[in-house]
Amino acid sequence: KKLLMQMTSTKDDGIKVICEALKRNKSLTSLTISHDRVKDNGAKCIAEMLKVNNTLTLLDLQCSRIKHNGMMIICEALKENKTITEMNLSNNPIGDKGAKYIGEMLAVNNNLTNLKISYMGQEEKGRFSSEGAHFIAEGLKLNQTLTHFDFSGNYKVENGLKFIFSALKENKSLTHVELLSSGLFDEEAQEHLEGWIKTTKTLQSLRFSGDHSVIGEALKI
Repeated sequence: KKLLMQMTSTKDDGIKVICEALKRNKSLTSLTISHDRVKDNGAKCIAEMLKVNNTLTLLDLQCSRIKHNGMMIICEALKENKTITEMNLSNNPIGDKGAKYIGEMLAVNNNLTNLKISYMGQEEKGRFSSEGAHFIAEGLKLNQTLTHFDFSGNYKVENGLKFIFSALKENKSLTHVELLSSGLFDEEAQEHLEGWIKTTKTLQSLRFSGDHSVIGEALKI
């Protein structure tokens, strides 16, 4: 069973009521609260629910105006949750602080297989920088269960993509990666990208937009 809530203008009290119900629910497997005003107070309610719910496998919180404090609470809950395998956190203004919490969660979470953190933040202050990319990369190096990873649209991390590509070389589980609209690559990032594509034994699908000559050289097309 699925619950889909998009652009409903649900406020904190409404989210709290839903999350309290989900603490006892034994049948819902998919929850989407997107394009809404979840914010940090709503994130706290969701996190408390995640600590006790054992049936949800998919949680979609894209475009929910969650900032770094809310992301910290959710990531702490995901360290305890044993059932969530798919997570969409895209387009939330969490900044580098929020990226740090995601990286720390990835390093210890043994259940997530699909993670989307694309187009993070419409406002300048909410976007990832190279520092945020480094935090995510450190988590990817240690994670052993993630198979699908979407990092598209984070074009402000140009100098940080070298960290992502370096981590992908070490990661042994990822099979599908999306890097659409990720900006221009510096020389070091291109070297790591080529090295990853040449040596990976798990990659099945790469969605990429950028300098296709880099991909061509790596594949020797």
